[in-house]
Amino acid sequence: MAPRKRKARAVRKTILIVTEGHVEYAFLSLLKEYYSVKEYKINLDNRRGGGPEIIINHAINEKLSHACVTVFLDGDVKIPDAVLRRAKNEKIDIIINTPCIESTLLRILEQPCYDTTPQCKGKFEEVAGTKKTTSKEVHRRLFPKEIIESKKAGVNELEKIVNIISGNIGKNQGSS
Repeated sequence: MAPRKRKARAVRKTILIVTEGHVEYAFLSLLKEYYSVKEYKINLDNRRGGGPEIIINHAINEKLSHACVTVFLDGDVKIPDAVLRRAKNEKIDIIINTPCIESTLLRILEQPCYDTTPQCKGKFEEVAGTKKTTSKEVHRRLFPKEIIESKKAGVNELEKIVNIISGNIGKNQGSS
């Protein structure tokens, strides 16, 4: 009897999203749960701070092993122009939350936003009802899929990251 031939498994392309911190990671984990598609494997890499230059350089170094690499970070620290140019040349998408992820989350919830990161963080903790805003469960409670769906067209950062997680990687490549 001839050996049975195994059906070859399709290799999924990977999308890497490099985050700056725990709040971004918790929120993106939820979006991954809502929007990831079987054609792509979504890898989230929480760099736990270090500054935008270090995070972007890490993303550039990871580019070869992924179909798409995106950096999702706060805009409260200036990114050197040379780093931005290098990221654009490498087709790394950079999504900047100004001044921070909490401001983007507050806009999704139609809450007042502030100009400074500490103010936005404080307001988001107040809205969340906890200082533990790094919990995916907190994000799940605040951001059911229906809210994300209704707000993504009006919040640019949200629309971009949902497109990437959904596998629409050509829409954002190399932009910021």
